[in-house]
Amino acid sequence: GYWSKKSPAECIDAYKAALGVIEELELQVAMASIHKERLKARYGGEADKNAYLLALQFLLEKIDRLNGNRKIIVADEAKEDELRAISMVSDLQNWGGGLVPGRKLTTLIDSLHFVSSHTSPGVQLADLAAFALQRESSGLDTHPEAIAAVKSLARLVWDHMPTWREPWPSS
Repeated sequence: GYWSKKSPAECIDAYKAALGVIEELELQVAMASIHKERLKARYGGEADKNAYLLALQFLLEKIDRLNGNRKIIVADEAKEDELRAISMVSDLQNWGGGLVPGRKLTTLIDSLHFVSSHTSPGVQLADLAAFALQRESSGLDTHPEAIAAVKSLARLVWDHMPTWREPWPSS
């Protein structure tokens, strides 16, 4: 498609420009992730079906603590988990109950809104940021220019992430 005709440098420049919106709008980035292999090992597979909701709970708690402004959460579609996620958000807002003991959410207003990522620039930006961080941590790149480019992209995200922790559960 369109990107196949572009040089690696042009693709990286476009990626940097897209991530540049984070800096331009002075956005804050929050991230939560689940290490699925450790989750399976720790709970014998019993918690595997809840990995998405656990990550979502941890993410919502982080977002809730970021500056005191009111927030509305827009998320990528997750058809198999949407109803459970909306119910969990309501419980977290009302009394702080999530999949695991949590905290009451005070700055998140309304419910959780699911959208198709191809129609939401915000969700697309989140996908770009997540990919840059995942690519950096994967160690798959071996060419010095590729490593430098990936580090540069990830740095655009890291510089706007006031809170971070290792993927859960820890080792």
